[in-house]
Amino acid sequence: MSAKRLAILVVPVLALVSSAFAQVNELAVTAGLTFVSTQTVPSTGLPIHFGDASGSVTADYARLLKTHKIFGLYAELPVTYVPGMDLNYRYNVIPANVRALFLDSVRAF
Repeated sequence: MSAKRLAILVVPVLALVSSAFAQVNELAVTAGLTFVSTQTVPSTGLPIHFGDASGSVTADYARLLKTHKIFGLYAELPVTYVPGMDLNYRYNVIPANVRALFLDSVRAF
């Protein structure tokens, strides 16, 4: 049996089993690399280059609001932190590196 066929069989079963044991509060933390492509500065038309991939950490808090059979309604608050990313621009008028904290809006699904 190929891996693709196995995934088609296993994923729906795992989804149903995990919904049966759903928690009220859920927390997920993910770490990885952030890649940003070259962007163009609108006022000058010149490119700004982002340095090598930097690490990032994302935390996600979800609260189960309502369930109905196998469906659930969650409110979710994702937060992403990028500790530093180098910037390269033709003119030396920008900071050498940038840190970022993204607090996404609460969404329900």
